[in-house]
Amino acid sequence: MAYPQKLTNENIQNAVEEITHFLETEGVSKEDRIRLTFLNEEMLLCFRDRFGEDAEFSLITSRWGMPKVTLRVKGEAYDPMEGQENDELLGGSLLLQNLLDQDSAKTVYHYRRGCNEIVSNVTKEKKRSRIPGGSISVAAILGILLALLSRFLLPADVLGTLISAFVGPLLGRLMDVILLITGPLIFISVISGVCALEDIASLSNLGLRVINRFVVITFLLFLITVGACLVFFPGLGISGESAFSGTDFIALLVDIFPQDLVSPFTEGKTIQIVFLAFVVGVSALILEDRVPGIVSLISEANLLIFEIMRIVSKVIPVAVFLSIFKAIASNTFSSIIGVWKIVAANYLAFIPFCFFMLVYLKLKRNVNIKAFLSKISPVLMVAFSTASSSLSMTENFTVCREKLKADDKLCSFWIPLSHAMFSPSVVVPLVTAAFYGASFGGIKLSLSQLVIVALLVTQLSISSPKFPGGIMATFAILLSQLGLSSDAIGLLVVSNVFVVNANTALGMLVRDAEFVDFSASIDKRPEAV
Repeated sequence: MAYPQKLTNENIQNAVEEITHFLETEGVSKEDRIRLTFLNEEMLLCFRDRFGEDAEFSLITSRWGMPKVTLRVKGEAYDPMEGQENDELLGGSLLLQNLLDQDSAKTVYHYRRGCNEIVSNVTKEKKRSRIPGGSISVAAILGILLALLSRFLLPADVLGTLISAFVGPLLGRLMDVILLITGPLIFISVISGVCALEDIASLSNLGLRVINRFVVITFLLFLITVGACLVFFPGLGISGESAFSGTDFIALLVDIFPQDLVSPFTEGKTIQIVFLAFVVGVSALILEDRVPGIVSLISEANLLIFEIMRIVSKVIPVAVFLSIFKAIASNTFSSIIGVWKIVAANYLAFIPFCFFMLVYLKLKRNVNIKAFLSKISPVLMVAFSTASSSLSMTENFTVCREKLKADDKLCSFWIPLSHAMFSPSVVVPLVTAAFYGASFGGIKLSLSQLVIVALLVTQLSISSPKFPGGIMATFAILLSQLGLSSDAIGLLVVSNVFVVNANTALGMLVRDAEFVDFSASIDKRPEAV
Protein backbone atom coordinates (compact mmCIF):
# COMPACT_ATOMS: atom_id res chain seq x y z
CA MET A 1 0.00 0.00 0.00
CA ALA A 2 2.72 2.44 -1.00
CA TYR A 3 0.24 4.60 -2.91
CA PRO A 4 -1.66 7.30 -0.92
CA GLN A 5 -4.97 6.31 0.66
CA LYS A 6 -7.62 8.27 2.51
CA LEU A 7 -7.77 7.81 6.29
CA THR A 8 -11.13 6.04 6.21
CA ASN A 9 -12.10 3.16 8.48
CA GLU A 10 -12.01 0.73 5.56
CA ASN A 11 -8.53 1.78 4.45
CA ILE A 12 -7.21 1.69 8.01
CA GLN A 13 -8.58 -1.83 8.40
CA ASN A 14 -6.95 -2.88 5.12
CA ALA A 15 -3.64 -1.42 6.28
CA VAL A 16 -3.88 -3.33 9.57
CA GLU A 17 -4.52 -6.58 7.70
CA GLU A 18 -1.56 -5.91 5.42
CA ILE A 19 0.72 -5.21 8.39
CA THR A 20 -0.43 -8.42 10.06
CA HIS A 21 0.24 -10.46 6.92
CA PHE A 22 3.65 -8.86 6.45
CA LEU A 23 4.73 -9.57 10.02
CA GLU A 24 3.56 -13.18 9.77
CA THR A 25 5.49 -13.81 6.53
CA GLU A 26 8.61 -12.22 8.03
CA GLY A 27 8.60 -14.59 10.99
CA VAL A 28 7.93 -11.96 13.67
CA SER A 29 6.90 -13.40 17.03
CA LYS A 30 3.22 -13.58 17.91
CA GLU A 31 3.73 -11.19 20.82
CA ASP A 32 5.36 -8.54 18.61
CA ARG A 33 2.74 -9.03 15.88
CA ILE A 34 -0.12 -8.37 18.28
CA ARG A 35 1.58 -5.37 19.84
CA LEU A 36 2.87 -3.77 16.65
CA THR A 37 -0.35 -4.26 14.68
CA PHE A 38 -2.39 -2.68 17.44
CA LEU A 39 0.15 0.13 17.86
CA ASN A 40 0.02 1.07 14.15
CA GLU A 41 -3.77 0.94 14.17
CA GLU A 42 -3.90 3.37 17.09
CA MET A 43 -1.40 5.65 15.32
CA LEU A 44 -3.61 5.80 12.22
CA LEU A 45 -6.69 6.51 14.33
CA CYS A 46 -4.83 9.35 16.04
CA PHE A 47 -3.87 10.83 12.67
CA ARG A 48 -7.45 10.51 11.46
CA ASP A 49 -8.75 12.30 14.56
CA ARG A 50 -6.16 15.04 13.97
CA PHE A 51 -6.39 15.54 10.19
CA GLY A 52 -9.76 14.01 9.26
CA GLU A 53 -10.72 11.21 6.86
CA ASP A 54 -9.70 13.17 3.78
CA ALA A 55 -6.06 13.17 4.81
CA GLU A 56 -3.85 10.74 2.93
CA PHE A 57 -1.50 8.09 4.25
CA SER A 58 0.82 5.44 2.84
CA LEU A 59 1.92 2.13 4.24
CA ILE A 60 5.40 0.96 3.23
CA THR A 61 6.84 -2.41 4.22
CA SER A 62 10.47 -3.28 3.63
CA ARG A 63 12.20 -6.67 3.71
CA TRP A 64 15.79 -5.50 3.24
CA GLY A 65 17.85 -6.47 6.26
CA MET A 66 15.66 -5.95 9.32
CA PRO A 67 11.90 -5.94 8.48
CA LYS A 68 10.47 -2.44 8.67
CA VAL A 69 6.97 -0.95 8.70
CA THR A 70 6.55 2.73 7.80
CA LEU A 71 3.39 4.84 8.03
CA ARG A 72 3.59 8.13 6.13
CA VAL A 73 0.84 10.75 6.67
CA LYS A 74 0.72 14.12 4.92
CA GLY A 75 0.09 17.19 7.05
CA GLU A 76 1.57 19.47 9.65
CA ALA A 77 4.01 18.02 12.17
CA TYR A 78 2.15 15.88 14.70
CA ASP A 79 3.67 13.14 16.83
CA PRO A 80 0.89 10.94 18.31
CA MET A 81 3.43 9.35 20.66
CA GLU A 82 3.78 12.68 22.47
CA GLY A 83 0.06 12.81 23.32
CA GLN A 84 -2.83 14.97 22.23
CA GLU A 85 -3.70 18.45 23.37
CA ASN A 86 -7.43 17.83 23.73
CA ASP A 87 -7.59 14.38 25.23
CA GLU A 88 -11.01 13.53 26.64
CA LEU A 89 -11.63 11.93 30.02
CA LEU A 90 -11.84 8.38 28.75
CA GLY A 91 -9.51 8.66 25.77
CA GLY A 92 -6.09 10.16 25.21
CA SER A 93 -2.59 8.94 24.66
CA LEU A 94 -2.47 6.52 27.60
CA LEU A 95 -3.14 3.54 25.34
CA LEU A 96 -0.25 4.44 23.03
CA GLN A 97 2.07 4.97 25.98
CA ASN A 98 1.26 1.56 27.44
CA LEU A 99 1.96 -0.06 24.07
CA LEU A 100 5.18 1.90 23.58
CA ASP A 101 6.39 0.92 27.06
CA GLN A 102 6.32 -2.71 25.91
CA ASP A 103 7.45 -2.02 22.31
CA SER A 104 10.43 -4.15 21.32
CA ALA A 105 10.19 -2.95 17.70
CA LYS A 106 11.62 0.48 18.66
CA THR A 107 8.98 2.61 16.96
CA VAL A 108 10.16 6.18 16.21
CA TYR A 109 8.65 9.34 14.74
CA HIS A 110 10.10 11.63 12.04
CA TYR A 111 8.80 14.64 10.13
CA ARG A 112 10.21 14.82 6.62
CA ARG A 113 9.20 16.74 3.49
CA GLY A 114 5.74 17.61 4.78
CA CYS A 115 4.99 14.08 5.99
CA ASN A 116 4.69 12.51 9.42
CA GLU A 117 6.51 9.17 9.50
CA ILE A 118 6.08 6.38 12.01
CA VAL A 119 8.84 3.80 11.52
CA SER A 120 9.01 0.42 13.28
CA ASN A 121 12.14 -1.70 12.86
CA VAL A 122 11.06 -5.23 13.66
CA THR A 123 13.18 -8.03 15.06
CA LYS A 124 12.45 -11.51 13.72
CA GLU A 125 11.47 -14.13 16.22
CA LYS A 126 14.34 -15.99 17.76
CA LYS A 127 14.12 -19.72 18.23
CA ARG A 128 12.82 -20.21 21.71
CA SER A 129 12.55 -23.13 24.03
CA ARG A 130 9.21 -24.87 23.78
CA ILE A 131 9.20 -25.29 27.52
CA PRO A 132 6.51 -23.06 29.08
CA GLY A 133 8.22 -20.18 30.82
CA GLY A 134 11.29 -20.20 28.53
CA SER A 135 14.65 -19.54 30.17
CA ILE A 136 13.11 -19.30 33.64
CA SER A 137 11.76 -22.85 33.37
CA VAL A 138 15.05 -24.10 31.89
CA ALA A 139 16.93 -22.57 34.82
CA ALA A 140 14.47 -24.15 37.26
CA ILE A 141 14.83 -27.60 35.68
CA LEU A 142 18.63 -27.36 35.63
CA GLY A 143 18.64 -26.24 39.25
CA ILE A 144 16.52 -29.22 40.27
CA LEU A 145 18.57 -31.77 38.31
CA LEU A 146 21.99 -30.50 39.40
CA ALA A 147 20.89 -30.20 43.02
CA LEU A 148 19.63 -33.80 43.03
CA LEU A 149 22.84 -35.03 41.39
CA SER A 150 24.93 -33.10 43.89
CA ARG A 151 23.08 -34.68 46.80
CA PHE A 152 23.90 -38.14 45.49
CA LEU A 153 27.43 -37.56 44.15
CA LEU A 154 28.99 -35.10 46.60
CA PRO A 155 29.77 -35.70 50.28
CA ALA A 156 27.58 -33.67 52.62
CA ASP A 157 30.50 -31.53 53.87
CA VAL A 158 31.64 -30.70 50.31
CA LEU A 159 28.09 -29.80 49.27
CA GLY A 160 27.68 -27.65 52.36
CA THR A 161 30.93 -25.81 51.62
CA LEU A 162 29.86 -25.26 48.00
CA ILE A 163 26.59 -23.72 49.12
CA SER A 164 28.05 -21.56 51.90
CA ALA A 165 31.16 -20.38 50.04
CA PHE A 166 29.83 -19.92 46.51
CA VAL A 167 26.11 -20.41 45.88
CA GLY A 168 24.87 -18.46 48.90
CA PRO A 169 27.06 -15.34 48.50
CA LEU A 170 26.49 -15.16 44.72
CA LEU A 171 22.74 -15.56 45.11
CA GLY A 172 22.72 -12.88 47.80
CA ARG A 173 24.56 -10.43 45.57
CA LEU A 174 22.24 -11.09 42.61
CA MET A 175 19.17 -10.56 44.80
CA ASP A 176 20.69 -7.29 46.04
CA VAL A 177 21.02 -6.13 42.42
CA ILE A 178 17.43 -7.13 41.60
CA LEU A 179 16.01 -5.47 44.72
CA LEU A 180 18.13 -2.36 44.14
CA ILE A 181 16.21 -1.52 40.97
CA THR A 182 12.85 -2.87 42.20
CA GLY A 183 12.33 0.09 44.57
CA PRO A 184 12.60 2.75 41.83
CA LEU A 185 10.53 0.51 39.54
CA ILE A 186 7.70 0.35 42.08
CA PHE A 187 7.97 4.11 42.64
CA ILE A 188 7.71 4.98 38.94
CA SER A 189 5.02 2.36 38.26
CA VAL A 190 2.69 3.78 40.91
CA ILE A 191 3.29 7.36 39.74
CA SER A 192 2.53 6.32 36.15
CA GLY A 193 -0.64 4.59 37.32
CA VAL A 194 -1.84 7.76 39.05
CA CYS A 195 -0.88 9.93 36.07
CA ALA A 196 -2.84 7.58 33.82
CA LEU A 197 -5.94 9.34 35.16
CA GLU A 198 -4.66 12.46 33.31
CA ASP A 199 -6.14 15.11 35.62
CA ILE A 200 -7.45 15.67 39.13
CA ALA A 201 -11.05 15.75 37.86
CA SER A 202 -10.62 12.27 36.43
CA LEU A 203 -9.01 11.12 39.67
CA SER A 204 -11.82 12.43 41.87
CA ASN A 205 -14.82 11.71 39.61
CA LEU A 206 -14.08 8.37 38.00
CA GLY A 207 -10.56 7.25 38.88
CA LEU A 208 -11.13 6.87 42.63
CA ARG A 209 -14.33 4.96 41.95
CA VAL A 210 -12.47 2.50 39.75
CA ILE A 211 -9.53 2.20 42.15
CA ASN A 212 -11.92 1.58 45.06
CA ARG A 213 -13.45 -1.31 43.13
CA PHE A 214 -10.00 -2.71 42.47
CA VAL A 215 -9.14 -2.53 46.17
CA VAL A 216 -12.40 -4.23 47.22
CA ILE A 217 -11.90 -7.11 44.79
CA THR A 218 -8.26 -7.46 45.82
CA PHE A 219 -9.30 -7.64 49.47
CA LEU A 220 -11.96 -10.28 48.76
CA LEU A 221 -9.41 -12.33 46.85
CA PHE A 222 -6.98 -11.87 49.76
CA LEU A 223 -9.52 -13.27 52.24
CA ILE A 224 -10.33 -16.27 50.05
CA THR A 225 -6.62 -16.98 49.58
CA VAL A 226 -6.02 -16.80 53.33
CA GLY A 227 -8.75 -19.41 53.78
CA ALA A 228 -7.20 -21.65 51.11
CA CYS A 229 -3.72 -21.30 52.64
CA LEU A 230 -4.95 -22.26 56.10
CA VAL A 231 -6.01 -25.62 54.66
CA PHE A 232 -2.41 -26.44 53.72
CA PHE A 233 -0.40 -24.15 56.04
CA PRO A 234 -2.31 -23.78 59.33
CA GLY A 235 0.02 -21.12 60.64
CA LEU A 236 -1.89 -18.11 61.94
CA GLY A 237 -1.35 -17.01 65.52
CA ILE A 238 -4.38 -15.51 67.24
CA SER A 239 -3.26 -15.52 70.85
CA GLY A 240 -0.27 -15.05 73.10
CA GLU A 241 2.73 -13.28 71.60
CA SER A 242 1.08 -13.29 68.18
CA ALA A 243 -1.93 -11.28 69.32
CA PHE A 244 -2.58 -8.08 67.41
CA SER A 245 -2.81 -5.15 69.79
CA GLY A 246 -3.89 -1.57 69.27
CA THR A 247 -0.27 -0.51 69.62
CA ASP A 248 0.66 -2.75 66.68
CA PHE A 249 -2.04 -1.14 64.57
CA ILE A 250 -0.84 2.37 65.40
CA ALA A 251 2.73 1.31 64.58
CA LEU A 252 1.60 0.03 61.18
CA LEU A 253 -0.16 3.30 60.40
CA VAL A 254 2.81 5.39 61.48
CA ASP A 255 5.20 3.24 59.45
CA ILE A 256 3.35 4.18 56.23
CA PHE A 257 4.80 7.70 56.46
CA PRO A 258 8.55 7.94 55.69
CA GLN A 259 10.90 10.00 57.81
CA ASP A 260 12.77 11.22 54.73
CA LEU A 261 12.84 10.74 50.96
CA VAL A 262 15.84 8.40 50.83
CA SER A 263 15.44 5.78 53.56
CA PRO A 264 12.41 4.03 51.97
CA PHE A 265 14.63 3.13 49.01
CA THR A 266 17.81 2.33 50.93
CA GLU A 267 15.93 0.25 53.53
CA GLY A 268 13.52 -1.34 51.03
CA LYS A 269 10.34 -0.14 52.78
CA THR A 270 7.79 -0.84 50.05
CA ILE A 271 4.79 0.63 51.87
CA GLN A 272 6.59 3.98 52.25
CA ILE A 273 7.75 3.91 48.60
CA VAL A 274 4.15 3.47 47.43
CA PHE A 275 2.97 6.30 49.70
CA LEU A 276 5.62 8.64 48.31
CA ALA A 277 4.77 7.61 44.75
CA PHE A 278 1.07 8.34 45.25
CA VAL A 279 1.84 11.80 46.65
CA VAL A 280 4.18 12.56 43.74
CA GLY A 281 1.63 11.28 41.22
CA VAL A 282 -1.18 13.45 42.59
CA SER A 283 1.18 16.45 42.73
CA ALA A 284 2.12 15.88 39.08
CA LEU A 285 -1.55 15.92 38.07
CA ILE A 286 -2.08 19.17 39.99
CA LEU A 287 0.95 20.80 38.34
CA GLU A 288 0.28 19.54 34.82
CA ASP A 289 -1.44 22.80 33.74
CA ARG A 290 1.27 25.01 35.25
CA VAL A 291 4.24 22.81 34.31
CA PRO A 292 3.44 21.40 30.86
CA GLY A 293 5.23 18.19 30.10
CA ILE A 294 5.68 16.99 33.69
CA VAL A 295 3.55 13.90 33.04
CA SER A 296 5.47 13.25 29.82
CA LEU A 297 8.70 13.48 31.81
CA ILE A 298 7.37 10.83 34.19
CA SER A 299 6.53 8.63 31.20
CA GLU A 300 10.10 9.02 29.96
CA ALA A 301 11.40 8.08 33.41
CA ASN A 302 9.15 5.02 33.30
CA LEU A 303 10.72 4.02 29.98
CA LEU A 304 14.20 4.50 31.43
CA ILE A 305 13.48 2.37 34.50
CA PHE A 306 11.81 -0.26 32.33
CA GLU A 307 14.91 -0.46 30.11
CA ILE A 308 17.21 -0.74 33.14
CA MET A 309 14.96 -3.45 34.53
CA ARG A 310 15.07 -5.29 31.23
CA ILE A 311 18.86 -5.34 31.45
CA VAL A 312 18.88 -6.40 35.09
CA SER A 313 16.31 -9.11 34.35
CA LYS A 314 18.97 -10.93 32.32
CA VAL A 315 20.35 -12.23 35.61
CA ILE A 316 16.95 -13.52 36.75
CA PRO A 317 17.44 -17.03 35.27
CA VAL A 318 20.81 -17.27 37.06
CA ALA A 319 19.20 -16.22 40.34
CA VAL A 320 16.38 -18.72 39.79
CA PHE A 321 18.92 -21.49 39.14
CA LEU A 322 20.96 -20.67 42.25
CA SER A 323 17.94 -20.27 44.54
CA ILE A 324 16.43 -23.59 43.44
CA PHE A 325 19.79 -25.36 43.65
CA LYS A 326 20.32 -24.03 47.17
CA ALA A 327 16.77 -24.89 48.27
CA ILE A 328 16.85 -28.47 47.02
CA ALA A 329 20.45 -29.18 48.02
CA SER A 330 19.91 -27.81 51.52
CA ASN A 331 16.44 -29.15 52.37
CA THR A 332 14.97 -32.57 53.02
CA PHE A 333 13.05 -34.41 50.33
CA SER A 334 9.85 -34.00 52.33
CA SER A 335 10.23 -30.22 52.12
CA ILE A 336 10.82 -30.45 48.37
CA ILE A 337 7.80 -32.67 47.78
CA GLY A 338 5.75 -30.23 49.85
CA VAL A 339 5.81 -27.81 46.89
CA TRP A 340 2.53 -29.40 45.77
CA LYS A 341 0.84 -27.63 48.69
CA ILE A 342 1.83 -24.23 47.29
CA VAL A 343 0.41 -25.15 43.88
CA ALA A 344 -2.79 -26.56 45.41
CA ALA A 345 -3.32 -23.45 47.58
CA ASN A 346 -3.05 -21.24 44.48
CA TYR A 347 -5.71 -23.14 42.60
CA LEU A 348 -7.94 -23.62 45.63
CA ALA A 349 -8.06 -19.83 46.02
CA PHE A 350 -8.28 -18.65 42.42
CA ILE A 351 -10.73 -21.08 40.84
CA PRO A 352 -13.53 -20.57 43.43
CA PHE A 353 -13.03 -16.79 43.23
CA CYS A 354 -13.46 -16.84 39.44
CA PHE A 355 -16.59 -18.94 39.91
CA PHE A 356 -17.85 -16.36 42.42
CA MET A 357 -17.27 -13.51 39.92
CA LEU A 358 -19.22 -15.34 37.20
CA VAL A 359 -22.13 -16.14 39.52
CA TYR A 360 -22.15 -12.50 40.64
CA LEU A 361 -22.43 -11.34 37.01
CA LYS A 362 -25.24 -13.78 36.37
CA LEU A 363 -27.26 -12.80 39.42
CA LYS A 364 -26.68 -9.04 39.39
CA ARG A 365 -26.36 -8.26 35.67
CA ASN A 366 -28.15 -11.25 34.15
CA VAL A 367 -25.10 -11.95 31.97
CA ASN A 368 -25.09 -15.00 29.72
CA ILE A 369 -22.00 -16.67 31.19
CA LYS A 370 -21.48 -19.09 28.30
CA ALA A 371 -21.57 -16.24 25.77
CA PHE A 372 -19.30 -14.10 27.95
CA LEU A 373 -16.66 -16.83 28.25
CA SER A 374 -16.85 -17.51 24.52
CA LYS A 375 -16.24 -13.83 23.70
CA ILE A 376 -13.28 -13.38 26.03
CA SER A 377 -11.72 -16.75 25.13
CA PRO A 378 -9.11 -15.14 22.80
CA VAL A 379 -7.88 -13.05 25.74
CA LEU A 380 -7.71 -16.10 27.98
CA MET A 381 -5.78 -18.05 25.33
CA VAL A 382 -3.15 -15.30 24.95
CA ALA A 383 -2.86 -14.99 28.73
CA PHE A 384 -2.50 -18.74 29.25
CA SER A 385 -0.04 -19.30 26.41
CA THR A 386 2.24 -16.34 27.20
CA ALA A 387 1.67 -15.86 30.97
CA SER A 388 1.75 -12.13 30.19
CA SER A 389 -1.00 -9.69 31.14
CA SER A 390 0.79 -7.03 29.07
CA LEU A 391 0.38 -9.02 25.85
CA SER A 392 -3.17 -9.97 26.84
CA MET A 393 -4.06 -6.29 27.14
CA THR A 394 -3.77 -5.65 23.40
CA GLU A 395 -6.09 -8.56 22.62
CA ASN A 396 -8.41 -7.36 25.36
CA PHE A 397 -8.95 -4.03 23.58
CA THR A 398 -10.16 -5.86 20.48
CA VAL A 399 -12.45 -8.18 22.42
CA CYS A 400 -14.01 -5.45 24.55
CA ARG A 401 -14.65 -3.15 21.60
CA GLU A 402 -15.64 -5.66 18.93
CA LYS A 403 -17.16 -8.60 20.80
CA LEU A 404 -18.46 -7.04 24.00
CA LYS A 405 -19.43 -3.88 22.06
CA ALA A 406 -18.22 -1.70 24.91
CA ASP A 407 -17.91 2.06 24.74
CA ASP A 408 -14.63 2.89 22.99
CA LYS A 409 -13.67 5.68 25.38
CA LEU A 410 -14.40 3.51 28.38
CA CYS A 411 -12.13 0.80 26.96
CA SER A 412 -9.33 3.32 26.38
CA PHE A 413 -9.61 4.44 30.00
CA TRP A 414 -10.40 1.29 31.95
CA ILE A 415 -8.20 -1.35 30.31
CA PRO A 416 -4.84 0.49 30.61
CA LEU A 417 -5.76 1.61 34.12
CA SER A 418 -6.63 -1.94 35.16
CA HIS A 419 -3.35 -3.12 33.65
CA ALA A 420 -1.44 -0.56 35.71
CA MET A 421 -3.32 -0.85 39.00
CA PHE A 422 -5.13 -4.20 39.17
CA SER A 423 -3.27 -7.52 39.06
CA PRO A 424 -5.33 -10.27 40.71
CA SER A 425 -2.93 -12.88 39.31
CA VAL A 426 -0.26 -11.51 41.69
CA VAL A 427 -2.38 -11.48 44.85
CA VAL A 428 -2.84 -15.24 45.19
CA PRO A 429 0.82 -16.33 44.85
CA LEU A 430 1.94 -13.55 47.20
CA VAL A 431 -0.45 -14.49 49.99
CA THR A 432 0.47 -18.13 49.50
CA ALA A 433 4.16 -17.19 49.64
CA ALA A 434 3.64 -15.48 53.01
CA PHE A 435 2.02 -18.55 54.56
CA TYR A 436 4.54 -20.92 53.00
CA GLY A 437 7.44 -18.71 54.11
CA ALA A 438 6.17 -18.82 57.69
CA SER A 439 5.65 -22.59 57.51
CA PHE A 440 9.11 -23.01 55.97
CA GLY A 441 10.64 -21.21 58.96
CA GLY A 442 8.56 -23.18 61.43
CA ILE A 443 6.69 -20.14 62.76
CA LYS A 444 3.15 -18.79 62.75
CA LEU A 445 2.10 -15.56 61.11
CA SER A 446 0.84 -13.07 63.64
CA LEU A 447 -2.26 -11.02 62.97
CA SER A 448 -0.09 -7.93 62.69
CA GLN A 449 1.96 -9.67 60.00
CA LEU A 450 -1.27 -10.65 58.24
CA VAL A 451 -2.28 -6.99 58.12
CA ILE A 452 1.13 -6.20 56.61
CA VAL A 453 0.54 -8.96 54.04
CA ALA A 454 -2.81 -7.40 53.12
CA LEU A 455 -1.20 -3.99 52.63
CA LEU A 456 1.76 -5.38 50.70
CA VAL A 457 -0.20 -7.57 48.29
CA THR A 458 -2.48 -4.64 47.48
CA GLN A 459 0.51 -2.45 46.69
CA LEU A 460 2.66 -5.09 45.01
CA SER A 461 -0.25 -6.12 42.80
CA ILE A 462 -0.02 -2.57 41.44
CA SER A 463 3.73 -2.33 41.21
CA SER A 464 5.04 -5.87 40.77
CA PRO A 465 7.85 -6.05 38.19
CA LYS A 466 6.27 -7.04 34.87
CA PHE A 467 9.09 -9.03 33.31
CA PRO A 468 9.85 -12.77 33.12
CA GLY A 469 10.80 -13.98 36.57
CA GLY A 470 9.75 -10.69 38.16
CA ILE A 471 7.68 -12.60 40.71
CA MET A 472 10.98 -13.70 42.27
CA ALA A 473 11.79 -10.11 43.21
CA THR A 474 8.26 -9.70 44.54
CA PHE A 475 8.63 -12.81 46.70
CA ALA A 476 11.90 -11.39 48.06
CA ILE A 477 10.26 -8.06 48.95
CA LEU A 478 7.36 -9.76 50.71
CA LEU A 479 9.48 -12.15 52.76
CA SER A 480 11.94 -9.43 53.78
CA GLN A 481 9.13 -7.11 54.90
CA LEU A 482 7.70 -9.91 57.05
CA GLY A 483 11.09 -10.84 58.48
CA LEU A 484 10.90 -14.33 56.97
CA SER A 485 13.79 -16.34 55.54
CA SER A 486 14.59 -15.79 51.87
CA ASP A 487 15.60 -19.47 51.63
CA ALA A 488 11.97 -20.24 50.80
CA ILE A 489 12.20 -18.37 47.49
CA GLY A 490 13.70 -21.31 45.60
CA LEU A 491 10.75 -23.62 46.18
CA LEU A 492 8.30 -20.75 45.65
CA VAL A 493 9.82 -20.18 42.20
CA VAL A 494 9.49 -23.90 41.44
CA SER A 495 5.80 -23.80 42.37
CA ASN A 496 5.22 -20.69 40.30
CA VAL A 497 6.22 -22.58 37.13
CA PHE A 498 3.08 -24.71 37.61
CA VAL A 499 0.67 -21.84 38.31
CA VAL A 500 1.82 -18.72 36.46
CA ASN A 501 0.10 -19.47 33.12
CA ALA A 502 -3.22 -20.47 34.67
CA ASN A 503 -3.12 -17.60 37.18
CA THR A 504 -2.56 -15.07 34.39
CA ALA A 505 -5.55 -16.41 32.44
CA LEU A 506 -7.77 -16.50 35.53
CA GLY A 507 -6.64 -12.97 36.39
CA MET A 508 -7.76 -11.74 32.97
CA LEU A 509 -11.12 -13.44 33.51
CA VAL A 510 -11.55 -11.54 36.78
CA ARG A 511 -10.58 -8.27 35.05
CA ASP A 512 -13.09 -8.74 32.24
CA ALA A 513 -15.85 -9.76 34.62
CA GLU A 514 -15.19 -6.61 36.62
CA PHE A 515 -15.16 -4.57 33.39
CA VAL A 516 -18.64 -5.81 32.44
CA ASP A 517 -19.97 -5.05 35.93
CA PHE A 518 -18.37 -1.61 36.03
CA SER A 519 -19.59 -0.63 32.56
CA ALA A 520 -23.12 -1.62 33.58
CA SER A 521 -22.86 0.45 36.75
CA ILE A 522 -22.24 3.63 34.71
CA ASP A 523 -24.89 2.76 32.09
CA LYS A 524 -22.32 1.81 29.46
CA ARG A 525 -23.01 -1.89 29.54
CA PRO A 526 -21.49 -3.98 26.75
CA GLU A 527 -24.22 -5.20 24.41
CA ALA A 528 -25.08 -8.82 23.69
CA VAL A 529 -23.29 -10.26 26.70
